Amino acid sequence: MKEKILAFAPAVAIVIGLMALGILGMYTLDNQSGHTGADPYVALYVFIPVLIAGVLCGIARFRVRGSITRSVYAIVIGCIGIIFLIYLDKSSTLLQYSVWLLRGMP
Repeated sequence: MKEKILAFAPAVAIVIGLMALGILGMYTLDNQSGHTGADPYVALYVFIPVLIAGVLCGIARFRVRGSITRSVYAIVIGCIGIIFLIYLDKSSTLLQYSVWLLRGMP
């Protein structure tokens, strides 16, 4: 049972992380104004758990001598999501409306 959970949890994290990246990416491409009502950093509530799931399942799989490939993918997707959010913020590509106003409406 533990083996099935250790294989299933990173797979679910990968799917959720890829979906969040896809939705955020499509929204960014579709949004021509550069600002949005929602805070893009809310997506951290997805990417941080994906990263944590990858790390914890990777550690557990490593201890039982299992393959950690899915865990590595989950870690990479979590990191890519966090880096993507930071890029969107620092490049002023997608900002919350109030932040956009504070930065002088770039």
